[in-house]
Amino acid sequence: MAHTSAANGRTATENLNWYEKPLRILQTVLREVDAEHYDAAAVAEHMVREQYNVLVVNGGGIFDFFQSDLEFANPVEQMRKRDILKEISEACAKAGIKVIARVDFRGVHEKQYRRHPDWFGRDEAGDPLVRPTQSVHLFGPCYNSYYRNEYAAQFIRYLFEHYAIDGIWHNAVLSGDRCFCDRCQELYRSVTGHPIPSLTDPSGSEEYDLWKSERAKLNLQMLRKTVKNYGDDKVYVAEVFSMFDVKRPRETGLDLYDIRDLFDFLVSVGFLTENRANAHYTNLTYATSIVKLLREIHPAKQPVVLFGGNGTSYRFVADPPRDLAAWAYQTVAAGGGYWNCLFNGTHPGATHDRRNAHFLAETNGFLKENTDLLTEIAPENEVAVLYSKQTKDRVGADDPDEDRYNLAVQGVERVLVERHRQYSFVTEETLSPGRLSGVKVLILPNVACLSDDACGVITRWVESGGRLIATFMTSLLRPDGTKRADFGLASLFGCSFTGEVTDTSYDCYQEIALPAHPVIEGIGDTEVIRTGPVTAGCTFRGAAGSKVICYQVPIIKNQPPEHAWRVPMRSEAPAVVETAVGKGSVLYFASQIDRAVMLDGHSDFTALLANAVCYFIGKDEAVATNAPESLIVTRLSSVSLPGSWMVSFINTTSAPLRPLRSIIPLRDIAATVRVPDNARAAGGTSPFRVTSFGKGGEAVRVRYDGGHVAITIPEVHEFLSLRFDPAP
Repeated sequence: MAHTSAANGRTATENLNWYEKPLRILQTVLREVDAEHYDAAAVAEHMVREQYNVLVVNGGGIFDFFQSDLEFANPVEQMRKRDILKEISEACAKAGIKVIARVDFRGVHEKQYRRHPDWFGRDEAGDPLVRPTQSVHLFGPCYNSYYRNEYAAQFIRYLFEHYAIDGIWHNAVLSGDRCFCDRCQELYRSVTGHPIPSLTDPSGSEEYDLWKSERAKLNLQMLRKTVKNYGDDKVYVAEVFSMFDVKRPRETGLDLYDIRDLFDFLVSVGFLTENRANAHYTNLTYATSIVKLLREIHPAKQPVVLFGGNGTSYRFVADPPRDLAAWAYQTVAAGGGYWNCLFNGTHPGATHDRRNAHFLAETNGFLKENTDLLTEIAPENEVAVLYSKQTKDRVGADDPDEDRYNLAVQGVERVLVERHRQYSFVTEETLSPGRLSGVKVLILPNVACLSDDACGVITRWVESGGRLIATFMTSLLRPDGTKRADFGLASLFGCSFTGEVTDTSYDCYQEIALPAHPVIEGIGDTEVIRTGPVTAGCTFRGAAGSKVICYQVPIIKNQPPEHAWRVPMRSEAPAVVETAVGKGSVLYFASQIDRAVMLDGHSDFTALLANAVCYFIGKDEAVATNAPESLIVTRLSSVSLPGSWMVSFINTTSAPLRPLRSIIPLRDIAATVRVPDNARAAGGTSPFRVTSFGKGGEAVRVRYDGGHVAITIPEVHEFLSLRFDPAP
């Protein structure tokens, strides 16, 4: 497989497989009724007009949209004698559009199950694994079952041998059940020497979960191999989930982080809302988060954000268009592709609610025009945020009240985006001297789990001049969850852990000890500020080069108010500490102010974090602008096209509530953007050839000045991107 990379010196994308370039995917999840009047030519015409390059369409599994003599064939009645998969695959091939067939092996109807009950899973009582849904009860297979393995492979082979398809989308790949079928019992005993533990016996859960995870991966590996037997240009991808999910990866044994090597491009779901009552809107910048993480965990594979013009809670009604547009703009500005999932109708222009039928046409055009630049992106090194799967698994939770990690990451991201700081993720696997080379600031948002090796890498990086920001329980746990007696990074933090964690969610404060310190800048005329929802007890080590910026204030009960006071206010416990270590510097926050940014949003929390980042970055910012927080500014540089880079402006200025209302244009925006290091090294110097994309681009003024470009924008509407290429 060919990859574009700096290591092999390649500068073009012509020889890459189609799935190694930015993807513009439309998925039509067909219903039975959609087959009756299916018009393959109209679908292909819509895709060409809207500039999609890939269609994901129903193959089969639960309901088949093709004709076959397979054992469990179940063609939809409304199709009659037609073959929808044949019609659409041929129409798309003629139009130059790739087709990925959606298959679904989550379960079968009872009439099929009764033919081969031994092909499916069983619960602890020996009864079939039945998965009730709102419309039909499905009899489910486990990861080891004949249905998910031998039959699934036969099913996939049939599709490739009879249809002009380019890949397989393995829908509903996850299984959260504990299965007690004969296959599972035999396999488990052969590995462990004892039967599968009862659901009422928690002692064997961890061992079973590890075994289940390995068996799930073996199942996917087998199916991937089946697909690849038909050529390296055929793709295998599967359904995964949010980068912040905790419970589902534990229950199913599968996390994209662990199985990324099995897929030809990486997909993460990013719908605006969940499929539940009273759904709340996902963070507006979540699409950016997905692209940045997927780029980090496998730089050679294309990142794809899966969302849709029609909602998950209300699939027949269009999602808010301004929010969708913001997600699409962020995705392409960060260097990712997307997957527009339609849950009803033959294409977005032929469904019940057609208000979002064309919302991706503009960004599809952007991706198409900039494929060469966006194929492989260099990570931003102004700020790196450590994304720790180990910590997510140990202290993260889906419930915000219980979560101690996911919200911390999101809080840091929110501050960085609002202050226009350019950032990327680093993971436990990529954390190394080479990856940290050139990084100005590394942030550890309550990264509780760190190995001794990771602590060593971070320590040496700081000593050589790196600047570190860390919060709360960072480095108190080893990767396996065992506790250390003290912070693994205590020598960097300038303080030691007392062993106590205090609930500081109310009536708790910090007293400012150094009001002139840059971390306190702009907070205002006050001696005390808010503290985070929970705080680690610490003792100041008093080492040379270490100073306390803020001290913890013991809780001051607010009732009765006459008794609500303390003299002195402060305790001896540090709340914010700066320490000089070698050539570098460290800021440690004992509270979880990053999590508080998301739960509370008080300006004290955002100001402390923003000031810390600004203080450590110094004067030479990647982006300096007069833009308000509602204008998202993203800079990226190309590896696939050395010397070329891009800066994009996404305007989310609207009413103060989600969903976004009409976007309010911003006027007289000025930005000074530093030319990315790799673009400079590759010859990206003045003069540049500048290409604009988006409304108002023709009025933009760009001036080059000593490694920076000064940009003046009279008016920013929804999206504006400027591409810089070395002048010929």
